[in-house]
Amino acid sequence: QYKHAIVDAAEALRLYSYLFLPYAVRAGANLILKKYKQAIVDAEEAIRLAPKALFPHRIRLNAYYMLGDLEAMNAACDQTIQAHPEWEPAYTFRAEAYVHMGDYAKAIEDCNQAIKLAPESEYAALVRAQVLLLAFRTTKFREACAEMLERFGQSEDPKGFCTAARACALAPNAVADPMAPVELAKRAVSQSLMAPYLRQWMVYTLGMAHLRAGQPDEAVERFHESFDADPGWRAITLIWLGLALAEQHRGNTPEARRRFAQAIELMERDPGIAPQDRLEAQILRREVEALLAGAEEDTPEKEKEAPQEDQDA
Repeated sequence: QYKHAIVDAAEALRLYSYLFLPYAVRAGANLILKKYKQAIVDAEEAIRLAPKALFPHRIRLNAYYMLGDLEAMNAACDQTIQAHPEWEPAYTFRAEAYVHMGDYAKAIEDCNQAIKLAPESEYAALVRAQVLLLAFRTTKFREACAEMLERFGQSEDPKGFCTAARACALAPNAVADPMAPVELAKRAVSQSLMAPYLRQWMVYTLGMAHLRAGQPDEAVERFHESFDADPGWRAITLIWLGLALAEQHRGNTPEARRRFAQAIELMERDPGIAPQDRLEAQILRREVEALLAGAEEDTPEKEKEAPQEDQDA
């Protein structure tokens, strides 16, 4: 009920205009409602009133991304880092901006800094793996996946080991044992009652892991299960892209094209509000486009290798 939240925040500001929280709440609601310029105005006022609060910074960075103003997003990242140099999400946001600008070296540098600041953060490690793959640093990407398996694979936190599985399922042949991510994702799904708000992610990740293990039928089942859990999920684009890949590997090119068209339409309309989701969508989109390019509708595509161009040399 985001519109109600805006009304309530406005009433709170009428009574207590010196509080940052109503501005932050209204900024978040405006972000969800795609009123990005107003979200920025409110977020900046919240930052002025409470410089140490981090939530308004996240809203402002996302809003600039949604507006497509990467230069302003980059400048806002610089301001956030200056005010909060130890807050690693600012570096992953800026890394995403650099990716869009084509400056992969700076993007990787920011990812490395994020991990240095928060070595326990599975999301910082995931974004680094995503950026390396987008930059065609294939060897470094595979090394990052191996590191995540070692660091988070034995974690007691389902978020940790499921995120490691997610990184390893970003591309074919990311790890030596393709069943390792499957087993991690299965374990996460089995424990999802502990974190039901993450179940959809975990089932999606299991679908991607099955796909990379050469099990497209199981992948399709898990993608549909993930969708059914919440058809309004903000990262639903990833499910459509996963289905496009799985259907193509099953030899169903028409369905793969249909799912891909759904994904592209949604990406353009609502790219999502988390850097790791948007970066993953770019990765999968590139892979689907490569699979479908020149594919005959009656000829199944075989599992393709991860990008062969390797700039690590």
